[in-house]
Amino acid sequence: MGTRIQANFDNLKDDMKFIDTVMQIINNGVSGFIRVNGPGAEELIFYIGENVFEGVATNNCSIISDMIDNSLRLQHRKDAIVIGALVYPLTWPKGTLLFEETSIPDMYNWRVPTIQVGMDVARVYDEGKAYFKTLREKKLVCDIKPENVKESVQMKPEDFLVFYTLCKERDLKKGLFIHSHIDETVKTIEQYKRLNIITVQEIDINQTESVPLPKEFEEKIKEILSEALGFIGETIVDDAKERLGIAQITYDNVNLFMEELIKEIPSDCVYKKRSCKEAVNQILKQYL
Repeated sequence: MGTRIQANFDNLKDDMKFIDTVMQIINNGVSGFIRVNGPGAEELIFYIGENVFEGVATNNCSIISDMIDNSLRLQHRKDAIVIGALVYPLTWPKGTLLFEETSIPDMYNWRVPTIQVGMDVARVYDEGKAYFKTLREKKLVCDIKPENVKESVQMKPEDFLVFYTLCKERDLKKGLFIHSHIDETVKTIEQYKRLNIITVQEIDINQTESVPLPKEFEEKIKEILSEALGFIGETIVDDAKERLGIAQITYDNVNLFMEELIKEIPSDCVYKKRSCKEAVNQILKQYL
């Protein structure tokens, strides 16, 4: 029977314990896989050979799955992909590790030397550690102000991908890990914050659902309905809130609000050649 190692990690106490353990296992000259599990059934699998990383796979972890796909498309080096996957568990409040010595599938043959990863992972960690620490306890929600993007802001393909992800998802964690150059993405996000292209709101993970949506959500819906229906459009929004007995629209009541609102929008209401119902639902998708 091959070697088997199990470990639990509380990253709030020791940031680098997880990475150090992974590197020690690989440098023992064994082959097999390291399975790492975190909250919400997220799972990363590192396939390893003698002093090399052979590949990375995921289960229930769309963020790293997307990171791998985007990084390969952008022709990032595989050592950068390994490092991106290695630092991702540092965003978890806790996790578990299981190593099993076994043969690995032929499809995993990256041959990334651990010495190459070891030289760069500490630098990437140092660049991103402030975000990693915050993400263990908070959800970081971005409000985007695309009107502040000036012609002088130069965007490489990686930068545009970060910007597009933040606009679409409004989740800083997804933007941070959208490709494997995490250290460069941190600098990009910091630049966007300095230029007021994005603002970032910290939300306690345990209270995410009761947090209000940005005021722009309600304003945009009122704008659509007012243009299509006149003064009655704004009244429809206020009446829907009043019937539900809510003073503000939050993440936990927004679906009820939308159901109540849609019922009151006339079926023949049109906004810019689209039905008003479709237009307001499109606004909702931008914020969820």
